[in-house]
Amino acid sequence: MGDVTIIESKKSGGGLFSKKQPEPKKQDKELYFSELKKGEVNEIQVWLQEATSERDDEKLREVIKKVIALQTMGVDVSDLFGEMVKASNTKDLVQKKMVYLYLTQYAKANPDTAVLVVNTLKNDIQDVNPSVRGSALRYLCSLQLEQLVEYMIPAIQSRLEDEAAYVRRTAALAVAKLYNLSPQKAGQYDFINKLYELIKDNDHQVVTNAIVALNEILRNEGGIAVNVNIFLHLSNRFLSFKEWMQPTILETLNKYNFAGDGDKYIEDYLNLLETRLTSNNTSIVTAAMKNFLTVAGIATDLTDDILDRIRTPLLLAAQSTSLTPETSWAAFHHIKLLAIRDPKTYQSDYKVFYLNYHDSFSIKIIKINLLGIVAVESTAQAILEELSEYVRDKDADVARESIRNIGKVCVGIERYSESALNTLINFFNAGNPVITSTIVSVFKDLLRRYPQYEDVIIRSIDNRLNDNNRDFNNEVVGDEAISALIWITGSYVKKNYFLSSVYFIEENYVDEYEKLSANVKIELLTASMKLLLKHPP
Repeated sequence: MGDVTIIESKKSGGGLFSKKQPEPKKQDKELYFSELKKGEVNEIQVWLQEATSERDDEKLREVIKKVIALQTMGVDVSDLFGEMVKASNTKDLVQKKMVYLYLTQYAKANPDTAVLVVNTLKNDIQDVNPSVRGSALRYLCSLQLEQLVEYMIPAIQSRLEDEAAYVRRTAALAVAKLYNLSPQKAGQYDFINKLYELIKDNDHQVVTNAIVALNEILRNEGGIAVNVNIFLHLSNRFLSFKEWMQPTILETLNKYNFAGDGDKYIEDYLNLLETRLTSNNTSIVTAAMKNFLTVAGIATDLTDDILDRIRTPLLLAAQSTSLTPETSWAAFHHIKLLAIRDPKTYQSDYKVFYLNYHDSFSIKIIKINLLGIVAVESTAQAILEELSEYVRDKDADVARESIRNIGKVCVGIERYSESALNTLINFFNAGNPVITSTIVSVFKDLLRRYPQYEDVIIRSIDNRLNDNNRDFNNEVVGDEAISALIWITGSYVKKNYFLSSVYFIEENYVDEYEKLSANVKIELLTASMKLLLKHPP
């Protein structure tokens, strides 16, 4: 058995368990978390027995602190279960909570012994102190033992109507624990309706806990069902809820179906949501925006108004320096989805999507995508110039994404197609292998959209093949780019000056046929047939 250091009290001269204990010093606190040998668990067991038999509350509390410290450090103290059950029979609230914490962890390993604590818990649930009642109910349900279901049900039923809000909060969550433990037995009682009644409780946290419990219990049915009475009750009280509760309430309001008579509440509801768009809490802002978009899907005549309302708050959230990169990315992603749905919403804000030096990689990529989406004739030239700068970025992925979006602008805005194409050809002729594959893929899209540019594009590819002594094939990597190159050779084999290059490209990939993906093989077979039919041997 290892040695245990006892800190002496200067005033009393006693040990750790002397009746007159001074305020714990730093040394005392370190004692609880010192590294202990397994044999010392046996010593603690003896101390528990002694403290319980002597009815020394101070000594017992100190020993229980030691047990919780060992439990926190991962030491197996399950051998003390019997003594800890006995220690639960006390009036000391702090001691009760520590014992209940211990029992919650080890109850499943000692179900028969855990039943012994039921009488103490049942008595505590009837205690005059609401803190004791709430704690006892919480830990009774946290033991998660089927043997205790018969005790849990009457305890929860009585505490759902307790006069203390703290106890009702605990009881609401206890219903969810009961359903998790024994849904069949719980379903025999009227707990669901009781929870719905708690939504009208005067205490905001009771309301929130009732909603959380209903969503957990009814998760297979889509969670809580929101009728007009619940919707009006929650929306009228919404602003009085604390900030951390409001996202839960917004999620609940979002389930209301405005079809039928409900559409008369839409305008007031949107005005309520708009007050939350300026909140400093990003969870509230995003939840409010989600609700806005849900309404936009129902009331299509209000879509433009709704998108206009959330445009500025979403931009501010995306640009906020106080947010984490992940949150900013989520905001920009929402903007991207809205811009795809209605590009004109953010067309005038294109400069917001210019890259900053401190932007993370994921934000850079989504900003570049947004520039390609919101480009219109009046902004295309500025956006093309900006994207051209990003092609020179040291990050290859940023450069490739910039090329793709230059191609997107070129395809989407015919007036600037020639300017964009010249930009792409300049980069292509520069011979940067990092972006060659991406440019070839873009060339394919441009040839389909603008057949009049075929001579310019085909000659550029042919020149690259000749200038690089036909090493160009090695620069074209990836199934998408290889398929695009083979498609171009098959479609434009009629160009006599391009014929020798076509034969070389086809032969090069035929030699590697077995290594090619299915999509590339199909493209190669199609191009080979075109070559055979147009230029038979």
